[in-house]
Amino acid sequence: MLMNFFNSVNQVYQIDILEYIQSTFDNPGSMILTVIDLAIVVTLIFYACKMLKNTRAWQLLKGIFILVLVTIISNMLRLKILNYILSIIMMYGGIMIIVIFQPEIRRGLEQLRSK
Repeated sequence: MLMNFFNSVNQVYQIDILEYIQSTFDNPGSMILTVIDLAIVVTLIFYACKMLKNTRAWQLLKGIFILVLVTIISNMLRLKILNYILSIIMMYGGIMIIVIFQPEIRRGLEQLRSK
């Protein structure tokens, strides 16, 4: 699963950036939609980080970021055993997070509903 993610990322970076920029300028409508899309995503990330700051979920996100970073580095350095263990942890980590933080997830969704 993680290798599929890395393959997808590699395919994205194989796109010629100059060709992409030229196609964007050829079609100004797509540029406007791209800017709107980017603004929405950045705004959502900003408010999510603001809401999670100084909570246990923020500490969890920092830990997940470090775990992903170590997994990427272990893949680049060809550390097969470490990469395998981290890949397995990441594969089942989503389910573990949902189970462990179910009360916090429920509370956060209730706060979103009340606003």
